[in-house]
Amino acid sequence: MNFDDVNFENRKCSRLEAYDQSKLACFLFALELNHRLGKKGYSTISLAVHPGFSRTNLYRHSSFLRFFIFYMLRFFDMSAESGSRFALYASSASEVKGGSFYGPSARVRKSL
Repeated sequence: MNFDDVNFENRKCSRLEAYDQSKLACFLFALELNHRLGKKGYSTISLAVHPGFSRTNLYRHSSFLRFFIFYMLRFFDMSAESGSRFALYASSASEVKGGSFYGPSARVRKSL
């Protein structure tokens, strides 16, 4: 995470790097929010969820090369519906823990 230049004002903006940095920022936010909620004594929790490599239109406007690579990887992806199950699990299961990450291996919780 480049905290000195989060908006790519002093370096060339790379779409993929910007995307990766935005995802990391979301994880860091979830962890910090959970920490602050717990410190104040709230029962509300914060956690992070990732759908894994899901078949969405995320790369539809990418360069031909990137589109082609993701097209070839389509045999390893999962449907958008399957990817959404992690968010559904994290938002509804009673055993979820704040400050945790839920993704393609939802049965194995990893602390952020």
